[in-house]
Amino acid sequence: MINVTPFSQIITKLDRIKFLKLVKEKQTDKHQKSYDFGRI
Repeated sequence: MINVTPFSQIITKLDRIKFLKLVKEKQTDKHQKSYDFGRI
């Protein structure tokens, strides 16, 4: 059984390229230890 959260429903609608561009531009991942982008 897959648990679909509201957050996961929202992030599936995001354009991954634009999202990654904003992350790089704003340096919001500066202190991030890990994240699985394969699940977006």
